[in-house]
This record gives sequence, structure tokens and C-alpha cells, in this order.
Amino acid sequence: MFYPLNFNFKKDIFAIILNQADITYYNGINNPQNGKYSTLYIVNFKWLGSKQNIILTGEPQSGKTTILAYIFNNAVNLEMKAFFYSVPYLLQHIINPVNRYSKGLTNHLKTVDLLLLDDFCTFRMNAKESDIFLEILKARNGLRPTVLASQHPTEKWKEIIDGRADEITNLLLEDAIKVNLKPFYEIF
Repeated sequence: MFYPLNFNFKKDIFAIILNQADITYYNGINNPQNGKYSTLYIVNFKWLGSKQNIILTGEPQSGKTTILAYIFNNAVNLEMKAFFYSVPYLLQHIINPVNRYSKGLTNHLKTVDLLLLDDFCTFRMNAKESDIFLEILKARNGLRPTVLASQHPTEKWKEIIDGRADEITNLLLEDAIKVNLKPFYEIF
């Protein structure tokens, strides 16, 4: 499922939402550090140069998809090759290719400049899906940033992912900025 390119979201609103969030930097899975990066580091896209992952977590209606769309549009404006997909649909297209494009999707995901993934851990990920997802993450690790959104905190991912949950979680958090968003009704 692709998301539209013509999305209007002001940088100021993005900053307001992030200012209300809990932001944690992970330098290795067991080394969380609060307060290392400011909201401006994220809002001004400084993390792109560091090739860091961003993990957005929060309840439904907390703005995860809105922020992904904003980041996607800015990446396109910066002439980056960006790809925005819902994880359940993405894995379905990889496992059950519907056309020639679907068959080359895994390789494309490994090399695209910025990968934005929504709805991570919305549904249980079976062992085959977790193997494919891990393969993509390993190819991107430290080379290209991934922005991922999940309504579940990272601590719950192991209950939802069959097979490679620890490896997936560790790779995503290895050098990541984790942003736990508050629901809109608490902000506005």
C-alpha cells in the first residue's frame, strides 16, 4: 500500500509532537541514553547523515503515520529514493508476488535511500516473514536509515514476532532514536 505524495504537514506541528514525546537514543540494544538528541536533530533531518534508524511507537492516533508521511515527503523533496509501505502488506507482496515488481521487491528494499515502514507488529509475524524482514534489515544496517512505526512498545515485539524477534529488535535498536509518541488528545 503506497501513501500519497501530496501531504501537507507543517514543520512546527512536527516539532510540537516530538517535543511532547519521550525520545531515547540507543547505542547498542542494552545502552539506552535519554536526552542525547534534541527534537531539532530529528525535525531538521540530521539523523539522515548518520544513517540512524528511527523507531516511532505510540497508541493509535498518536501521529505515527502522519510523521512517516511527513518524513517521506521531505525525503522526496531532498531527491532521495524513499519507499513507504505498511509492513503486513509488504511481507504479503514479498511472500506471494503478484507481478514482476513484487519479485524484485526485497532487493529494492535493501538499497533504497530511506525505508519507511508503518504498522510494524500490528499482526503476528511468522518465522518465514521474520526471516525475510531480518534479511532486509541486515542489508541496510549502518548503511541506510529505516524509519519504523509500531503501536506496540519495543519490549512487546518479542511476543508478536515468531522466530527472529531478538535479532530484529537488536538490529533496529542498534543505533536508533526511539520516539514514544503521546496521543494527539494529550497534546492538542
